[in-house]
Amino acid sequence: MARFVTLLHWDYYRWVLIVKSTGNWYNRTMKLPLRLQSVLWSSDIQKIDSKKDAYYIIHQIFAHGLMSDIRWVIKKYPPGVITGVFKDAFKDYTRARFNFVKNFVLGLNNWQADERLYVKNTPRITG
Repeated sequence: MARFVTLLHWDYYRWVLIVKSTGNWYNRTMKLPLRLQSVLWSSDIQKIDSKKDAYYIIHQIFAHGLMSDIRWVIKKYPPGVITGVFKDAFKDYTRARFNFVKNFVLGLNNWQADERLYVKNTPRITG
């Protein structure tokens, strides 16, 4: 069973999210808290599988959730899974939310993502 410790730490000029994990998350299916139903509105929270639906859960919470919901994702999923899912495009972010998650929550400052694949107020890619 995986255990994750999440700390939010002020590092002189910015907030830094510190995540420590032990164990193997994939040994169990976690139950989602009922408070996430408002963020995961298109599915019944009782029927969502935390492993199979990780793409939907992570992106919906990053795009529409509160900071407490984002902390829950970081606590419950391993960093490699979160980063891998985030790098798989999901066009439902606002530009500010996308940059906040990419740069501050996940620390992917040097990763050059095509915002047109993530930000919903940009033109679609054609051709």
